Amino acid sequence: MTRFLKRALPIHGSIQELKLNPFTLSFAKDYEQIEKGFRHAYFDVHLNLFRLCHAASIFLYGIFGILDAVLFPQYAGTLWFIRFGVVVPVFVCGFFFTFHSGYRRLWPIINNGYVILTGASFTVMIALTPPPLSYWYVLGVAICQIFGYTFIRSRFLMASVTGWSLNIIYALVSIWIDTPRAILINNIAYVTGINILGMVICYSMEISARRDFFLRNLLETEKKNVEAANAELEKRVRERTMNLSETNELLKREMEERAKRELENRELETKLNQAHKMETIGTLAGGIAHDFNNILSSVLGFAQLSLEDVEKGTILEDNLQEIYAAGRRAKDLVDQILTFARQGEEEVIPVLMGPIIKEALKLLRASIPSSIEIRSRIESRSPVMANPINIHQILMNLCSNASYAMQNGGLLEVKLEDARIDSDAEGGPYGLESGKYVMLTVTDNGEGIPEDVLGSVFDPFFTTKGPGEGTGMGLSVVHGIVKKYGGRIAVESEPGEGTSFSVYLPVTGKTEEDDSYSPEALPRGSESILFVDDELSIAHLAQRSLQSQGYRVTVRTSSVEALELFRAKSADFDLVVTDMTMPNMTGDQLAAAMMKIRPAIPVVVCTGYSTRISEKKMEELGIKALIFKPITKADLAKTARKVLDEAKKQAFSGIGTW
Repeated sequence: MTRFLKRALPIHGSIQELKLNPFTLSFAKDYEQIEKGFRHAYFDVHLNLFRLCHAASIFLYGIFGILDAVLFPQYAGTLWFIRFGVVVPVFVCGFFFTFHSGYRRLWPIINNGYVILTGASFTVMIALTPPPLSYWYVLGVAICQIFGYTFIRSRFLMASVTGWSLNIIYALVSIWIDTPRAILINNIAYVTGINILGMVICYSMEISARRDFFLRNLLETEKKNVEAANAELEKRVRERTMNLSETNELLKREMEERAKRELENRELETKLNQAHKMETIGTLAGGIAHDFNNILSSVLGFAQLSLEDVEKGTILEDNLQEIYAAGRRAKDLVDQILTFARQGEEEVIPVLMGPIIKEALKLLRASIPSSIEIRSRIESRSPVMANPINIHQILMNLCSNASYAMQNGGLLEVKLEDARIDSDAEGGPYGLESGKYVMLTVTDNGEGIPEDVLGSVFDPFFTTKGPGEGTGMGLSVVHGIVKKYGGRIAVESEPGEGTSFSVYLPVTGKTEEDDSYSPEALPRGSESILFVDDELSIAHLAQRSLQSQGYRVTVRTSSVEALELFRAKSADFDLVVTDMTMPNMTGDQLAAAMMKIRPAIPVVVCTGYSTRISEKKMEELGIKALIFKPITKADLAKTARKVLDEAKKQAFSGIGTW
């Protein structure tokens, strides 16, 4: 992660670096002055979420009072006093305090105080109630940790202090009440694991938020520089006009020439700015892919290992399946980012549009004025062949345009329904062939689109918005996505009445993929493998995964140390698996050095994202296989077995020839 934080972002020839304190994540060095602005912006963006978390905490904490009555009816009075006499009143007071100006200064302490108070109350309930049923309240402690790291958007350092404080409180109370050792160890390991997972998520969330703020700050600075340059240009034009006032005809011709040059300069500047933004986004995409794929390797890999060991049908298995499914969705998001940056291939899969639309409307609700009412009707459950991110992009673009047309308030309606196209006319309505379709309709009652421009709304760079308010690419992008998937988009509008966009996508007979994990029989072996990765968690994951298949595994987190070990004991290893991006010596350099020592050693390279390695270069270097992160147990086992079998086959072939 540190490598990405220090990656340079070129801005008009200068070099800007995002520098963060690796522990507090505060802006460091040249950007300390934007720390205060970030904290204010972070608070403003998440204020409504804080209030929602207050309300959710009151509801969830109160509703679980039913559990008290079911498990411990004889203690219900005492437990309800803790819930409704202490904790819930504090939440209620805290909710109203969010509307006070003092909340801005104290929200980190208050929000984390709620987490400690709630977790401590669950710990007190554990102490007051007899085991083993009292251990159900351990789940409450874990939920508090998850809330502290994610939903309340606490900063990483304070969230970590809060999470570990709950761990310590629970451990001390559990020891004090003489919890059996096996249960004590198991529960402490459980809440500690939740705590570590929460730290990883919180760390990633805050880095992402700071990166976005940093980029916006850079863009705003560049905007001011451009405005200053334009002001200086206008000043020179005025001075020039005064100097040439004696020759009106010459002045007229010169002004015409100047206007023409300024127009050309602005067009060129716009194109250069756009190209620069895309270059910056591409750089960010590569960094995001590398670091997120490393993180996702650990999340998905350890979730798979845990699912293989966990008792089937338990709540813990359900929780692990949710973690695994979320990791899969995060992997898909990274793939989509690389596709956007033209660094990856877009994956088209069977998709149910309903859940994506519901999720997008939740996000949209927080970003458009409350004076706009949103109504949705999701009736279709037919799958279409598409990329989920593109479906999300279609809806967000259409809804954003609709909300812009209703700046004084209005009604935004979103419908998803099945449609059957039956037409004897060639091509059918809107050029569609006869068949089953899913129809997405986005309707607003805004100002509408004039008839003379209605036919141009899907043209690139066409916009009815004012300068600086739109690029004219939104509907063009939507049209391109829909056409790519074999569908059509139609628009109907009446000035003063509103606009309706209808998107038709063909139904597929394929079913949506299941994100849950099911263990599969994998090839085994007994060979010795050297695994090299500078991320310790990935090294441990690979070691456990391969050892479970019978291999003998040695791990190193330094490419230099790995080379020294191989130089001393090259005959002890049958296969080397190495990460590509490492300090001091990259994976391809390490592979080349090892093959100089022992030319026949098979080498496999793992990468989250790298421009240094490709299939062609891999063949030139003699590398036998390439594994893309996030690494899974199946990827490792199948690739290792395939490469080892090929190496044995080549060795036997060489002996026969000799």
